[in-house]
Amino acid sequence: MIISLIGRFSSNNGGNIAVAAGLLAVPLAIAVGFGLDTVNISRVNNALQNAADSAVFVAAISNIEGDDFATTSQLATGAFVENFQDSAAVFGMSAPSFTYLGSSPDEDGNVVTSVTANFGYKRIFPVPFAQQADGGYMLTVVAGAIVQPGEPACIFALNRHAARAVEVTGSSSVDMEHCIIGSNSDAADALYVGGSGSLEAECAVSSGGIDESGGLTTSCATNRENAWRTPDPLGALEKPLPGVLMPNPSNTDTTVSPGRYSNLALKGTKTLEPGFYYVEGDLSIQGSITGNNVTIFMADGAVSLTGNANLVITPPTSGYYAGISFFGSRANTNVQKFTGNGTIDVDGYVYFPSGNVIFQGNSAAGSSCLRIIADTITMTGNTAMVNSCEAILGGRETRLASFPRLVR
Repeated sequence: MIISLIGRFSSNNGGNIAVAAGLLAVPLAIAVGFGLDTVNISRVNNALQNAADSAVFVAAISNIEGDDFATTSQLATGAFVENFQDSAAVFGMSAPSFTYLGSSPDEDGNVVTSVTANFGYKRIFPVPFAQQADGGYMLTVVAGAIVQPGEPACIFALNRHAARAVEVTGSSSVDMEHCIIGSNSDAADALYVGGSGSLEAECAVSSGGIDESGGLTTSCATNRENAWRTPDPLGALEKPLPGVLMPNPSNTDTTVSPGRYSNLALKGTKTLEPGFYYVEGDLSIQGSITGNNVTIFMADGAVSLTGNANLVITPPTSGYYAGISFFGSRANTNVQKFTGNGTIDVDGYVYFPSGNVIFQGNSAAGSSCLRIIADTITMTGNTAMVNSCEAILGGRETRLASFPRLVR
């Protein structure tokens, strides 16, 4: 009897198909779910990575332009959300977490900016052996951008909007064959070469435009307009303490000691002894002034040269103010006039972050390790500058920002 029932059951094809179909339905559904999860996880991961890449690129540019950590983080987060929101809507899942990790130099001096993002993907069929206890899958991506040190610049204007932030005009002839000339201004004529003036440089780099009528000669393949802005390379330089006020030198004095002065007038032939000079008010030069290993700080006044005044200055090559010949307070917005009919031969940095520098170099030697960083700069004389003078500049460099490159 039992054998007969087993035989009849085994011969019932309809029952076998139903049972088999029922048994196969569960693994088939699980397989389909796993397949969909695999495809969706790949799509979400790609969307997450693309959004992180966009965000780190924005962060790198923000760092180039000198924004602080909070501002850069906000800009990067906004870029990430904007680029991922469409993908999030498609997948119908909650927003991911995003973190801006900051920037730091690597061993080669490149600035590396990093971000990371996480996304908790919810599986169609939760499984106990997934990365999360609830059956989800945690996606994590990291994105980085590297900014290599840019080209060295001899002249660099910091103002972000001024017309003719760098101006070479008149009958001036400026030779910067081995240096970059740069402007942070976004004006159409941020870098201007006009009149019968001529400028020869390795390359011209402007965050706005370049306006010249044939007087600009460069060696690079293409001068760069609409370039990234570069933070003030001497922005961390601290204002000195004033010290004790000293009496101004007389006309007959042949040497001047370092120290604090008020409305310092230098007449006749004088030698500035090595050291730091803190000047309140104006500095007027009416004679032949020479100084080696000298830094002159202008707290709130202006430099001016009169008539056939001669000025020959070199900076210290070591110490906190190494490479700095002139340094203007960030509150000093005066026009600084290094002009005249005499010899003007200044090595080192002429740094006036908030002022306009008018420079007429008539160096008898025909060559200076000169760097001018100022709010705006006007060149009116004949000046020659060389690129490689690390010793005189105390190891300081002015390098304009290069283009960020994504790395993972």
